[in-house]
Amino acid sequence: MAEWVVLELTPQGEDEDPEVLRRSISRMIKGPKEIFIPASIITLGHSRSVYKLIENYVFIKRNIPDSIFFKLENTKYIASVLTVTDRYSRRIAPVYDKNIEQMKTQLRVETDQGI
Repeated sequence: MAEWVVLELTPQGEDEDPEVLRRSISRMIKGPKEIFIPASIITLGHSRSVYKLIENYVFIKRNIPDSIFFKLENTKYIASVLTVTDRYSRRIAPVYDKNIEQMKTQLRVETDQGI
């Protein structure tokens, strides 16, 4: 079961278009990565709107070293990495594939509404 890292967005990142945000994060992280932003872009005619399932978070599949995720903290769009701390260390608090799949399904259902 794959793990995903949860990144908390800055106010500027939260207001950014999901596609711009995805491209920006892709440029900051070298190598293969899968980025999930729990948002959907809906286009009707000439109007475009963004539906956000969960605001203020981005998920990246954990297949690169943890140190790279920590380097993203306090950047233009990323405020912090969600972590668990104990007395001696700070480690990434993961989300699992099943949780991401549930969010993707919920996002599809809420934006399609049976159409």
